Amino acid sequence: MRGKKFTFSSPNGRKHSKLDRFLVNTGFFSSWPEACVEAVSSFLSDHSPIILKTELANFGPKPFRLFDSWYDKSGFKDVVVSALLKDPGVSGPPDIRLMKKLGVLRADVRVWRDEMLKKNSEDVSAALADHEKIGCS
Repeated sequence: MRGKKFTFSSPNGRKHSKLDRFLVNTGFFSSWPEACVEAVSSFLSDHSPIILKTELANFGPKPFRLFDSWYDKSGFKDVVVSALLKDPGVSGPPDIRLMKKLGVLRADVRVWRDEMLKKNSEDVSAALADHEKIGCS
C-alpha cells in the first residue's frame, strides 16, 4: 500500500489501524499485474479513502540535475558546448531530435561530473595528507 501508513486514525490520535485486505480475486493480478492500492488523505473523516490503481504511470526518464556551482567549474562550459554540437544521428521530428540531443548532453555531463568529483576527492585527500604532515612535525 502506498500513501498514508494507516487507513484509520482515532480522533485523539492514540489508535491507528490499517486495512490489509482488498476485494480482488485471484485472476485480478493476472489481468493487472501493476495494480497498487493507495491510501489518500481525508479531511472530513477519520478513515482514509483507498484508491485501487490499475494503470502504471510512466513519465519517462528522470531529469538530470545541474547545479549553479557547476557553471564556474573548469571544463563545464566546454562539455556542454561540445555535447550540443554533436550530431546524435537521429532523423525525424524536432522533438525526437531534441530528446536525443539532451540525452547526449546528460551522458557527457555525467562523465564530466564523475571526473570532477574524483579530482576533488583527490585534492581533498592531498590537502589532508599535507595537514597531517604539518601537524605531526
